[in-house]
Amino acid sequence: MTFTKDAHFEQLQNDMTAWVGALAKPFTPPKEVPVGDDGYNLEFWDKRSETVMLGKLVRAMSGMNAAVHLAEIGYVTECGALLRVVSDLCDEISTIGLAIHKVDQGETMNPEVEAFVSQYFKPMAKSPDEFANQAKVRYVSRERLLVAKVNMSPPVPGIDSDMFLKLARFQNKTYDCYVHGYFESTMELWNPKSNTFELTGRTDAYSIEGFIEAAMLKFHGLVTAIEITAHHTGNQEVFQGAREARRKLDELGISADPRKT
Repeated sequence: MTFTKDAHFEQLQNDMTAWVGALAKPFTPPKEVPVGDDGYNLEFWDKRSETVMLGKLVRAMSGMNAAVHLAEIGYVTECGALLRVVSDLCDEISTIGLAIHKVDQGETMNPEVEAFVSQYFKPMAKSPDEFANQAKVRYVSRERLLVAKVNMSPPVPGIDSDMFLKLARFQNKTYDCYVHGYFESTMELWNPKSNTFELTGRTDAYSIEGFIEAAMLKFHGLVTAIEITAHHTGNQEVFQGAREARRKLDELGISADPRKT
């Protein structure tokens, strides 16, 4: 499959962008909350779990569109850094969705997810003094959310929770290298033909197509996040469209589940 020209993936990217826009519409416009004498913050009207899912989804979709574009113009390591962000956002959405599902079944809200949702709506400090005077809070980390997700998930035959965690952590670590600038990511910019690091975008088709493929492989996690968010916000049209798209990716063998990669 040639990821640079594949019409199915191009259409799916366009569909996902439209679906996220449709999901966001009922949450807009945001309200203006006065700050100081003449400033204001833009905030969501509702501070609930579903709003966090929508906010994360907007960032994930924008990030994916940017990642694909960066790959197409040769900024491959920057694409990798954004894909790490998109993956985290999609994981957060699916974990919140799972926690809501458990509540719908009569269970209590997972405490890690409850804290994560609460922390999402905490305004950022507006000055160094305000930040210094704020009570220090231990924010819910990716690792804590991952463990919470595993603890809430139904068992899968042949895969125990320790194996799932091992696979997920390895998959996450692969993209961490682009965010933190590991030497391997630096060497992906080396061009042996010109004997230089390519600082204005890779020029060889192999590198570019490889990262476009990496972005396309992340579509499963994003369309799943759209499906989950649509379900919990009651948008049946988007839910059905995203579910059908996700199932087509399943048929192609593309999955966000580390147990299937």
